Amino acid sequence: MAKIAIVCCAILLMIAGYFFMKMPSSLQDHGLLPQFELSDSISTRLMQRHNMPTGKYLLNVWGSWCVACKREHDFLLFLAQQGIPIVGVNLQDNEVSAKQWLDNMGNPYQINLSDPQGVFSKKLAIKGAPETYFIDTNGRIRYKFIGIVNADNWKKLSQVYDTMD
Repeated sequence: MAKIAIVCCAILLMIAGYFFMKMPSSLQDHGLLPQFELSDSISTRLMQRHNMPTGKYLLNVWGSWCVACKREHDFLLFLAQQGIPIVGVNLQDNEVSAKQWLDNMGNPYQINLSDPQGVFSKKLAIKGAPETYFIDTNGRIRYKFIGIVNADNWKKLSQVYDTMD
């Protein structure tokens, strides 16, 4: 019986170790932001990777249909007011609904990329919304956060943001 317990513990430790090794470091290089050509729903300009902000910024995937995005939105407004640049990716949304959302709830985004077919989102391997990517000054994805960004987790996430170049 003791041998079975030891073997089970060893297996659990190996599984935990595998997942621990697969977890990204806070400043892992996930490569350049993929190429894209999407409309900015704010300026109506056609945007590409080279049009993105030159400094570091957050890339936030959201949708007006997303309940969790609604819970995250006030904190994104707070971050934008603190001077943190945020680019939105409006995922598979109705353009009118997205515009109403931003008009009614406030707009934290400097640029809001409309991705109605989810083509760009697929390139990013987005699993759903909300997801937030930390993009450095060279346009490289340095961190991916899945879930709601809020005051509690921003304490740790801000360290990632602050250490990016």
